[in-house]
Amino acid sequence: MAFHAENGHDAEFASRKTDAMMNELIDVTAQAMDVGSSVITQIRALGPITDNPERDQEMLASCVLVEKIMLRIASEWERIETMWKKERSKVVGTTISDELLIIEQWLTHAERRVKAVNETGFKMLLDEGNGHKSRLMELASTSGVEDGPRITHLSGRIEEFLHYVKTRMNRSQRIQAFFQSAQTTLSQLSMMEEDMRNANAAMAGELYPLAQQKATTVMQEGRDISAREVLTYEEQSLVRQRCDEIDTKLRVLEQLANERSSSSTQISQE
Repeated sequence: MAFHAENGHDAEFASRKTDAMMNELIDVTAQAMDVGSSVITQIRALGPITDNPERDQEMLASCVLVEKIMLRIASEWERIETMWKKERSKVVGTTISDELLIIEQWLTHAERRVKAVNETGFKMLLDEGNGHKSRLMELASTSGVEDGPRITHLSGRIEEFLHYVKTRMNRSQRIQAFFQSAQTTLSQLSMMEEDMRNANAAMAGELYPLAQQKATTVMQEGRDISAREVLTYEEQSLVRQRCDEIDTKLRVLEQLANERSSSSTQISQE
């Protein structure tokens, strides 16, 4: 009996020690993902500075490379965590109390993981969370009175976490869509500028309202994101920078349209 008790104690100690190491690994993974996101943000910020026509392609290739590394880091973390879950189940009991402990530990890990995942990782967290949510509903219908409050509290925490994950996922998609739209709009405005420099007054008068409509829509989205979404300092700066670039380009087009109109008026008066 003493031998079995000692083995059980050793297994539990090893389990707690491994959990602690997993937490450290989560922190390191999250830091690596934060650095990767920061690098991508800086690349995107530096991209428009030069007029090199190959800059956009180089910028895209660099971002893709960093994202691949980030995905590999996240995938490796997922693989390690899956392995640990399987091994942990061999040394930890399967009573209701033990199941609740496992779900609580998953939630603690997941709250750290959410900072270190991409869109695929968000979906995995949602799937895992919904699975635990369903299991808690099953446990609630079969458990004793003593486990009821714990199950209710844990279910509420998971519900809040799933809402948070969905919010972050939507936020990430919205920000990426804005950056893509802003880059496209800047390219379109540059082409309109070239056209307007060679356009007559009538054509310039048609081009500017179109440019204004495109630019205003994107700038409004950027300002709404800045006001409503929780952004990092770098994201906030980059959103503001894109809006300022579009606004500056639009003012150039407005000036060109006015110049073409004034020039046409002078010619007609002569």
